[in-house]
Amino acid sequence: MRPMFKSKWVTSTQRVTSCSWLNRLGKHPNLVVNSAVLALRVGRDYKQLQNGAFSKGEFRARASGHVAGITLGMGGAALGTTLGSVVPGIGSALGGFAGSLIGDYAGTRIGNFASRNWAKRSNTR
Repeated sequence: MRPMFKSKWVTSTQRVTSCSWLNRLGKHPNLVVNSAVLALRVGRDYKQLQNGAFSKGEFRARASGHVAGITLGMGGAALGTTLGSVVPGIGSALGGFAGSLIGDYAGTRIGNFASRNWAKRSNTR
């Protein structure tokens, strides 16, 4: 049976199902390391939730803070590296490090704030 249309981008069925974009994305070191950090942070908080250290709302706030912190940390590192490249030598490394710290801190604050406000709104309805 012939396919209904012929695509110039995909020439075989194997390429459609191989998820080559996912394989390429999985080789990006920053993404792999930050995904592992996110899993460890949320896993640690989930274990504390199971032990009764805090409530589900607090877990939600912490998890969203971790997600926002890691996301903004990656963005801050990229921006800091770009801005730091103006300084010769170690400007890129220091800019990336500083951008990552600032992004992680800001993301954690934003995530916690947003989650707590969402929890307050959902409790009042």
